[in-house]
Amino acid sequence: MIKLNKPEEGPTIPHATTGHCRLIKAKGKIIERYDNSEKLVFNPIYRDEIIKKELMVKVQKNKCCYCEKLIFDDFEVEHFRPKEAVIHNGKLENPGYYWLTYDWDNLLYSCNKCNKKKGNDFPLKDEAQRARNHNMAITNELPLLLNPSAQDPEDYLEFLGLEIVAKPGVNNEVAIKTLDTIKLQRDELFHLRCEKFFQIRDYTHNLYEMVKDDEELELEARVKCIEYLESKTQNDQEFSMLIRHNYDKLRPNLI
Repeated sequence: MIKLNKPEEGPTIPHATTGHCRLIKAKGKIIERYDNSEKLVFNPIYRDEIIKKELMVKVQKNKCCYCEKLIFDDFEVEHFRPKEAVIHNGKLENPGYYWLTYDWDNLLYSCNKCNKKKGNDFPLKDEAQRARNHNMAITNELPLLLNPSAQDPEDYLEFLGLEIVAKPGVNNEVAIKTLDTIKLQRDELFHLRCEKFFQIRDYTHNLYEMVKDDEELELEARVKCIEYLESKTQNDQEFSMLIRHNYDKLRPNLI
């Protein structure tokens, strides 16, 4: 999980005839339904291609907001605060954060598996501070889940080898709860990270081994290896946090 550089304001989705923002209209409609004690029916406008292009492609670089796996067709729109219901004491409670369904700050893209693991979980430090409707302030809440568009996960999490763990310290509770809720230590992710790690390690080490006895070629290989590794640490690369935290292990004897 890495920090997402998300613009403060999201895209506008204009109505074809009126030009009014369809997201604002949808939000007003869902609040109106709640106030009138009507069934909450969600307009899927938050799935619009404009949001996908601005958020999943431009901001998230086609990666899951939680696990950093590349996603192309196995993705879901992720509502950081669940829109329909919230789990409390193991039970599903309605409503969820319906009024945030269309808010840019609450929208992310995740892979199907992370989306399902998180589901309607949204644990808080103090359940009594939970906002139950649009008349209550979410600013009183202290979430126990990391929001990668608002927090830097690398202040909370680290890789010890190929295993992602909570950093010790004051943020430990949030880190542990995030790992457990989204199951970021699940076997499927561990195997994918291993594949990526060994793919990069084999490339750099094999390149260096081929030329280590030729002084001129060796220097060229060192530069090439470093450039390759640096490119894999960039945020647009799959599992970039893993690579950054294992940089020295992936680098052959270049010094």
